[in-house]
Amino acid sequence: MKTFLISDTHFNHTKIETYCDRPSDFTDRIVHNWRQVVQPSDLVIHVGDVFIGKREGWEAIYPTLPGRKILIRGNHDWHHNCKWWMEHGFDFACDALTFQHIWFTHKPAKSLPSGTHLNIHGHLHNIWHGFHKDEPETETRTRAGKLYFPWQRLFAVEYTDYKPVELSKFLSDPDKYQARGPVAAKEAVVTAAQSAAEKVERQRVRLATHVCKSPLCRCPKALKDSDYEQKFITKTKESGSKAMAKMGNGKSRKT
Repeated sequence: MKTFLISDTHFNHTKIETYCDRPSDFTDRIVHNWRQVVQPSDLVIHVGDVFIGKREGWEAIYPTLPGRKILIRGNHDWHHNCKWWMEHGFDFACDALTFQHIWFTHKPAKSLPSGTHLNIHGHLHNIWHGFHKDEPETETRTRAGKLYFPWQRLFAVEYTDYKPVELSKFLSDPDKYQARGPVAAKEAVVTAAQSAAEKVERQRVRLATHVCKSPLCRCPKALKDSDYEQKFITKTKESGSKAMAKMGNGKSRKT
């Protein structure tokens, strides 16, 4: 069983084509991609905003979507209660969920519950490249190229080629899916480079101040020592002789 993510499908929502620069056939694309990658035994976590418009449109879609489905209700889903959603395509519905120490919400969370370390959310769509509908969550810092908190991860189908994504892949490579924003991604690269440089420097200092205390030391200085090999052979022979002597003493006591 695999766990997949998807969010803000907005099935049959014509205005979202303008808001988010979606292709006119985005509903068909999402349905097709879902059916291509998700198996009946898989789990799909939908992070909100399922469809817009008449419910008959959704009722024609959900029977064709494989997998066991969990819904985190979004702002466009609140007109139906969780029970309704569980009777119309979802195995479970709620407003927030803790799963694998991750806090799933539709809108970006302002804090993390105890025991969680990440917040996966939707709602912001293609915020880094021109989401045209102004809302409080889309202002200021997000416009600057990163989310408000480093523990937030945005899932937007506009950045996944309108496909569900395996949770493990989304977590291991968030920047592939624009989950942190372009500025945050660059900052992460810089931080990683600084950490690597600091590690190299710590190793250099440790080796520079290292003093060999054993003929079996395998530090670079010892390995360059001209008689290192002879020391190693001598030490090995001594160890072998001691082991043989112990075995001999053991046999003498038995007899």
